[in-house]
Amino acid sequence: MGGFPLRLFPRARKGSFLARHGRFLVEARSGGRVLRAYLPNPGRLGELLLPGADLYLVKEEGKAGRKTEWTAVAVEGGQGPVILHTGRTNDIAQALLEEGLVPGLEGARIVKREAPLGRSRFDFLLELGGEPFWLEVKSCTLLAGRAALFPDAVTERGRRHLEELDRLAREGTRAGVLFVVHHPRARWFLPDWHTDPAFAGSFLAKGPELLVWPMPVRAGPGLEIEPAGPPLPIPLDVLERELGDRGAYVVVLELERKAFLEVGSLGEVRFPRGYYVYVGSAMKGLAARL
Repeated sequence: MGGFPLRLFPRARKGSFLARHGRFLVEARSGGRVLRAYLPNPGRLGELLLPGADLYLVKEEGKAGRKTEWTAVAVEGGQGPVILHTGRTNDIAQALLEEGLVPGLEGARIVKREAPLGRSRFDFLLELGGEPFWLEVKSCTLLAGRAALFPDAVTERGRRHLEELDRLAREGTRAGVLFVVHHPRARWFLPDWHTDPAFAGSFLAKGPELLVWPMPVRAGPGLEIEPAGPPLPIPLDVLERELGDRGAYVVVLELERKAFLEVGSLGEVRFPRGYYVYVGSAMKGLAARL
């Protein structure tokens, strides 16, 4: 594989995002046509897949059995393209490794990609100093302000990988997790405790033996990918403070037809059809209220 700039999608064309159907199918308008494209990303992507957003599409030729001939590989994220194709994240990670840009892994040799270990399969088996090093790679596309957050949807698989690697590291086998952060504007990284508190809890509980690198990258207008700096800092004190069973919540209710309901001392109250919002907070026991 070549080095940076990495050109994974040399023939991408732009389209305007129209709709998402399920997790893996999107529609976009391009060249006066509505194209259906495979989306190789199970995340929610709610802050990226907005109506009219520029999607980058690649035509797949000669692949039997596909239901669509297009693949959505990136989306315009306001400060440049954000790579969506999780299947190519390992290619970016490999380039970072081969260029010696991951601190502590400068001398690592890639032994195998998609390497099995027990009942699991990890993205890379490396050799470092004559010893094995197991590395899992995750794609981070969520940005809140200047914070890169992972995941943007609940990931049981991601939590299991994290806990298995943590166990290996505590037992003396070297291991780590590399987060490829697709936002060069990010200034720090955290697990998204709002979206997946279980993953965030496992991240906070991991031992220091398990190494973590949130590596920012940037994609240019032609989707050429380059490193965007050293690993992002991880402010664990913020996670310790915020990861608790407390917080604010919003309940949105839809009333499909008008109704008359008894409301305490107010007696019978007429509620027109529509949406109603209740906002509450809990200093403890938030999960029980939800």
